[in-house]
Amino acid sequence: MTLLSSFLPELFLVVTASLILLVDLWMPKTKDRLVLEFLAALGILGALASLPCSFSYCSTGAVPAFGGFLRTDGLAVFFKMVILLGTLLTVLISHRFFKAQPTLYKTEFLAILLFSAAGASAVASAQELITL
Repeated sequence: MTLLSSFLPELFLVVTASLILLVDLWMPKTKDRLVLEFLAALGILGALASLPCSFSYCSTGAVPAFGGFLRTDGLAVFFKMVILLGTLLTVLISHRFFKAQPTLYKTEFLAILLFSAAGASAVASAQELITL
């Protein structure tokens, strides 16, 4: 049985990245894209907030998911936290960069960043080498 809580941070990141792409699709091109950065930061903070839920601190063992391919233990939670904090820092730093260097591809940057953070945190929970 797959527990939804064992991959909740990855789910937060994927849903947020998809939401950023959809919001940009229906936004007028003349509008400022600051709301997308705020949405990305909010999604990363939500993934960070869901991190304690992904690991059962009451039990001594790891929480398996997808038939044992993903295993959330203390080490996986630590690396997920490092990945999410690095992603949040990147979003905060990129705001200043996009102010100095305006581009049309801010949305794609944020979406790719969140999708890659979701993949990296899934790799942090990988149990078998074949999962990679």
